[in-house]
Amino acid sequence: MLGGRSTRGNWHEEVTKPATTELDLAASRVHRSAEDIAANNPPSLSNGVGAMFNEPVVPVDTGQGVLLSALVFFQLFTTLAMKRLVGYGNSYDPLKAQKDTSLQDHPDSLYPCDSSVFSAATVDFGGPPCCIFAPGVPDRQQVRQWSILTALGNYKPRHGGHVIFWDLGLVVCFPPGSSILIPTGLIRYSFVRVRPGERRYSLLQWAGAGIARWFLNNGHSDMQFAKHATPADHAAREERCAQAQAPLLGNFPVEGDIRGAAADFPFTGTWPHGT
Repeated sequence: MLGGRSTRGNWHEEVTKPATTELDLAASRVHRSAEDIAANNPPSLSNGVGAMFNEPVVPVDTGQGVLLSALVFFQLFTTLAMKRLVGYGNSYDPLKAQKDTSLQDHPDSLYPCDSSVFSAATVDFGGPPCCIFAPGVPDRQQVRQWSILTALGNYKPRHGGHVIFWDLGLVVCFPPGSSILIPTGLIRYSFVRVRPGERRYSLLQWAGAGIARWFLNNGHSDMQFAKHATPADHAAREERCAQAQAPLLGNFPVEGDIRGAAADFPFTGTWPHGT
């Protein structure tokens, strides 16, 4: 887990403040269902390359609501402040190579922003702080890739807006304009409430699992692969899966990796002080 903000220029004045203004405008334009209005639920936007690479499309409404939300989403990422904001994580090499290859085969792929290597993004316009954002399900987010979570707004970070990582037991001060790399496919998080009159927004850039499966299928969707693949194709796919998973599995310890741990610290129901 890594966090911080860019040190180029005056990041707050040049990026954080204008990006917050753009989100203020987008929040006023995004379509909300009658149920959300009745429940006083803040709006949110989520979009990306979508079904072109196997990812399921979960519409928040039907008819003009979907089109309007998509228009607001992509217009938001054409602004200079948002381009600089998402470009802060554009050097993430595994996804950069993935984007370059996918755009060669599908030049019309709708990545959220030209300056971003992530295939999808979600904007939360200050949703309920008690809501826990659960890990991405396997057909939505790539578990083995990092996501970038960015805070925006006009709140005082010492008094609210902290991000809570429930599985890690951490509460992190999260000032507007800051970004943090987290594996959102694996861990849960939520936010501390901000004070009355303040606004907290968040931007999550994430890697869609559909693109990863498209590569594993050797440039085909799941449906195309299931329909036309030969036994040899299936065997080759399993080999590609194993090669992709091996480095990840190697990051987890197994019995015997920590030599002498059982003898030095026999578990008696409580851990030794300080561990």
